[in-house]
Amino acid sequence: MVPDRPTHRFRPQVQLSLPGHYQAIFERYKSLSMIADSPATFCENMMLIDHFSTHVQGSLVECGTWKGGMACAMMALAGPARDYHFFDSFEGLPDAQDIDGDGALSYQRNTGSPAYRDNCRADHDEFLRLMNEQDVPAERINVYKGWFENTLPTYAGGPISVLRLDGDWYESTMTCLRELYPKVAFGGVVIIDDYEAWDGCTKAVHDYLGDISSRSRIDRTPVSHVAFIQKFDECTG
Repeated sequence: MVPDRPTHRFRPQVQLSLPGHYQAIFERYKSLSMIADSPATFCENMMLIDHFSTHVQGSLVECGTWKGGMACAMMALAGPARDYHFFDSFEGLPDAQDIDGDGALSYQRNTGSPAYRDNCRADHDEFLRLMNEQDVPAERINVYKGWFENTLPTYAGGPISVLRLDGDWYESTMTCLRELYPKVAFGGVVIIDDYEAWDGCTKAVHDYLGDISSRSRIDRTPVSHVAFIQKFDECTG
C-alpha cells in the first residue's frame, strides 16, 4: 500500500549492481533518450522514478519528452494503474535568452554540432505510436502538444507523485514550476534534468523556490548527480 504522507527525505545510495529490470529498460529505450549517453544518469533517473512512484500516490508527469525514452521508462516502472501526462512542443526548443547563459546561446547557434539534434525536435506522430505500444491503457496516457505556457495550464490530472522537468531554459523551467509544482503531492519528487547543464534552468529553480519560501531542498543522486527536489512544502493547487 502506498503511504499517504511520506515524512522522511529520500537519500539514495550507490548501487553496486543494477536491478535486472533497470538494465532491460535502459537497453530497450536508450536510443530514444538524450541522457542515455550516460547509463548512470538514465538509471538514477529510474531509481528516483521507481522509489517515488512506489511510495507516493499520484500521476507521473514529464515536461520535455523528446522521443519518449524516459516516458517509456516511467510507464515500465510505475505500471498500468497510474496516469501519465507528457508535455512537449514537438517543434524543438524555444529561443534561448540572455538569462540562459552563453552556453545556451552558443548551443543554438551551432546547428552543425552532433549535440544540436535538430534543436531537440521530435516527431509527434512517432511519439504517439510509441505511447500506444506500451503496456498502459490508452485512457491513462495524456500527450500535450505545444509550448508549455499554452499546454501546462490545461493539466487536469490529480496530484503528481513524479514530475520530471526537461525544459532546458529559464522561462520553460519557471513555467513548469509555477504551473505544476503546487500540484506535486507532499513527499513527491521533482527531477530537474538540466539543473547542471544550463544556467537558466539553475536560476529558475532557485528563483522559484525563493519566491515560495520553500523549505524543500535540492538533492543529488550519488553517482551521476541527478538533481531532484523532494517536496515538503504545503502549497497545493
